[in-house]
Amino acid sequence: MDRGQFWTIVNNAKEASGGSHDRRYRSLVCQLTARSGGEIIAFEEIMGEVLDDAYRWDLWAAARIMADGCSDDGFQDFRRWVVSLGEEAYLDVLADPESLIKWQVGEDDVFFEAFGWVANEAYKISVGRIMAEDMEEAVRTLARPVKEHAEPAGVRWTDEESAQRFPRLYARFHVKEQ
Repeated sequence: MDRGQFWTIVNNAKEASGGSHDRRYRSLVCQLTARSGGEIIAFEEIMGEVLDDAYRWDLWAAARIMADGCSDDGFQDFRRWVVSLGEEAYLDVLADPESLIKWQVGEDDVFFEAFGWVANEAYKISVGRIMAEDMEEAVRTLARPVKEHAEPAGVRWTDEESAQRFPRLYARFHVKEQ
């Protein structure tokens, strides 16, 4: 599986979902179970790569604005949601985090934890066992280095700076106390 195939699967699921995370999840699992175990593992690896590419302070700042705060675990789920929106949305959001305004419309939530379970669920259905052991073997065989991040990419912003840098997001999602 390559990135083009990865994005085709994600885009198809997004189109079928109508904004529902549950329908998107089921569509992803269904599409992946039709694939080989190796392809499902490759899907998981590509998902890790695109999530790594979105591990940036500007996106975390946008998540904090949209959700009125965002923990590190929450940011993982936020990035999963951004990826689940499909390739066009993902690239748009990486280029301009304020574009999240248009991509959020009609969505269940801006956090999508279950997206992280899709490949493992499909693998269990398709192959009949959990993916972890086979993934470890695949990683050893492929000898791919694992990216580790101490900090997100870019410059960390304060909440005040984020509001100034993302005025449209702030205006749309910031709830003023009455």
